[in-house]
Amino acid sequence: MIRKPLRLLRDTAVRYPAILTGCLIYVYYLFVTLDFYKNFKGAHFSSSEFLTHFDALFWMWLLAFALVKILAYREKNHLYEKLLFMQEQQASEAEWKCKRYQSLALELNREVSEPIATASRYVRSVRHQPRNGSAITSKLEAIDVQLSTVIRGLGGFYSGIKSVGP
Repeated sequence: MIRKPLRLLRDTAVRYPAILTGCLIYVYYLFVTLDFYKNFKGAHFSSSEFLTHFDALFWMWLLAFALVKILAYREKNHLYEKLLFMQEQQASEAEWKCKRYQSLALELNREVSEPIATASRYVRSVRHQPRNGSAITSKLEAIDVQLSTVIRGLGGFYSGIKSVGP
């Protein structure tokens, strides 16, 4: 039965340390001020009593200092969590991009390799047939060289993309 209020107080203190510390400071200040005015009104005010009430300033300063340190710690913790969240988000985005690039490379390879292989096969078959013009043969050889260059370039592109992937 008493655990529930204590748990509520603990959770509130962890969530809202500024409110808890502020309440402690002002309650302490209220009691010290009431005691000071009671003594002042009763004409029991002396220099030694002034010093006993002066220590209230030290305790209020100490509580305020603790509040500042708690708030600084929470801000630092919040920035750290925000940084971790941003890093996780960037890592997942980079992983998605990498998978997307790999799928694009595979698609490009499929779309381009088959027509190039077909054209290259036709060029080789025409070159091996007897022709009487060397101009056609030289043009076919130039086409074959260009097709093989494209095939090598695509192979290099695909292997480069594949090495980036997981």
